Amino acid sequence: IRDERIPAEITIGLTPENLFNVDITKRISESDLLNKSGLENHLFKLNGVIDYSGTEVYELSFDQKDGIHESLYTGKLYIEVNSLAIVALKLARSSKGIAYAKFGDPVQRTLAKMMGIGIELRKDDLSVAYQKKGGKWVLAYVKMFTVFNFKSNRKFYDFTANIKTDYVVTGVDTSANNEFSGKETLGDNKWI
Repeated sequence: IRDERIPAEITIGLTPENLFNVDITKRISESDLLNKSGLENHLFKLNGVIDYSGTEVYELSFDQKDGIHESLYTGKLYIEVNSLAIVALKLARSSKGIAYAKFGDPVQRTLAKMMGIGIELRKDDLSVAYQKKGGKWVLAYVKMFTVFNFKSNRKFYDFTANIKTDYVVTGVDTSANNEFSGKETLGDNKWI
């Protein structure tokens, strides 16, 4: 996404890799919530069994444990009672650790610093839901809402960017078992 009101050196966008990273069922070992350290650093509570869009699920709430000096999560996880499949996840940065949140990876932070840009993450919410198709649970949608504050004393700006992203799956074919050809896909690091 490019907004002409944003200073020229700032481009806000997502790549396919960003979407792949939020599909938690595909990357549980890389999840800050569901990998081994994530499970140790969050407190989970079973709230009970509820109906979630016509499916009987366990509803679990979670929050990062006290005393952890990093930015982790709070939210709810919905797991189907019969198959134990993850049906949905709603999470946000926990108020206990939001002060430790950092923008991007170390290279991105170094580049921003070299350009005299301060970037503060103020909010980071995510909702992921799955749908049952052909006996399998597949991605249905991803909704993200992120708030950054951008500040530069060199270029004399200080503004907040509210970024809302919705990915919706409009069709699913569970019968295909071949990978898409290179011409049919967008590279992991291409801007969407």
